[in-house]
Amino acid sequence: MSNEAQKLRESLGARLRGLRKDGGFASGRAFAAATEWQESKVSRIENGQQNASEEDIRLWCQKTNAQEQIDDLIATVRHIEELWLEWRRQLQSGAAPRQVRALPVYAKTKVFRVWHPTLVWGTLQTAEYAAETFSTSTGVTASSTCCWRSKPSTRTSVAQR
Repeated sequence: MSNEAQKLRESLGARLRGLRKDGGFASGRAFAAATEWQESKVSRIENGQQNASEEDIRLWCQKTNAQEQIDDLIATVRHIEELWLEWRRQLQSGAAPRQVRALPVYAKTKVFRVWHPTLVWGTLQTAEYAAETFSTSTGVTASSTCCWRSKPSTRTSVAQR
């Protein structure tokens, strides 16, 4: 998952939540009723767990009397979609090209200070652990059509780690 795209999606959700509240809807439940959406859809969009479509943005702005913000919000939605597409393109070619681009920075590093509460540092990972971590973080699973097992470059990259 692209961190930049996720941060933008969360930022968009917070902005839409603000518009909802400014529009007089105290709760997502009230807004969902006004738009005839499921409450969960409003919640997922506001919390950055779901992309809003251009039509969603138009309806959101119409219901909250914020029509002047439609163009800017739609531009944000399109930018988020472009970031997701770029992320998918990177994943299609496997992880190896991305990892190779990081090698010069890795080679220059003299001291690693790494702490993560739930992950093992990359140079200490086994191939199996790295593969599972990769599939979890990218959403690519063994049953996916674009899985790491079907990509020799990614499989090779994991084995080399």
